Order: sequence, then structure tokens, then C-alpha cells
Amino acid sequence: MRRLIPILILLFILIFVGSRILKKKPVQQAVRKTQEVVEGSKRARKAGRRVGSLEKREKKSREERRKERELRKLERKRLKEERRRQRELQKLQREGRKKARRKRTKGMYILQAIITVENTPYALIDGKQYKVGDEIMGRRIVKIESDKITLDYLGEITTVRVGENCVPLTTLRSKKRR
Repeated sequence: MRRLIPILILLFILIFVGSRILKKKPVQQAVRKTQEVVEGSKRARKAGRRVGSLEKREKKSREERRKERELRKLERKRLKEERRRQRELQKLQREGRKKARRKRTKGMYILQAIITVENTPYALIDGKQYKVGDEIMGRRIVKIESDKITLDYLGEITTVRVGENCVPLTTLRSKKRR
């Protein structure tokens, strides 16, 4: 009997302490909802049923779901194509602005006009008058006609019409690099 009483007291203490430790602590409302949803408790299931009952869902057939999927896919394609067209249009507009700038004509040796003063023809190149025998970048004017001039460069004869360059662009570019 003497041994039984301490064992009973010890057993009573263990049960009391164990129930205190294992007892659930009060939880805040927001935390409780998430826990219930995760655990799938009875309260959460009922709440879900209430929400679903407000707006009854109709079961859709496989064919209807497939059609809806295809419609969404087509809509995404259409939006993607529209965005692509807008990007291309903006790109073209930017390029158009660049082309709108006037190109440099001064210093490019462009034959602007051919004029005749007292029966002597002159070639107007970059605002300067040249006559037969004058040189432009090493090219000698051999003949001036009504719409073109003939140039001689190291024995090679070329004709240049009004609006064209008297000196090839490759020559001008190499000159700039030096």
C-alpha cells in the first residue's frame, strides 16, 4: 500500500502535465482558416459547400471544355500577333524618321547642274563652277554636254549625269578614314 500511493500520485501528475502540454492553444482567426483548409476540417468543408451553393456550377462535357480551351488558345494567338504587328509598326515609324533626314550633299562631289555662259559650258559641282580641263579629286573634265559630263581618271573615261557623284563613294569613304 505504501508503494501504491506514490505510484498513483506520480501517475496523476503525469496525466495532469501531459494533458496541459498536449492541449491545443487558442489560434487567431486568420491562422485557423488556413489550418482548416489545409487539414480539410468539417468547418472548412461546410464553408466551401456554402460558397459553391450560391452559384451552382454546371458540369461541362469534355467537348465543351475542349472548345473553351481552343478559344482561349486562339485568343492568345490573336493578342500575340497584334503585339507583334504593333512592334513592327513602331519599328517602321522609327526607321521612317531616320530616312526623313536630309542626306549630306555638300562635299560629296555631286553634279548639280550644267550651265552655259556666253557659249561656254560649265559644270556646277557642290556649288562651284568647273569648265573643261579642270580637275575634281584627280579626275579631269574632258567634255561637258547638255545633260552629262565626261571624266578621265588614269586613262579610264566615265560619264556622270546630273544628280550623280563625280567621285565614287568608295573613294570618299577611304579618304575619310585617313
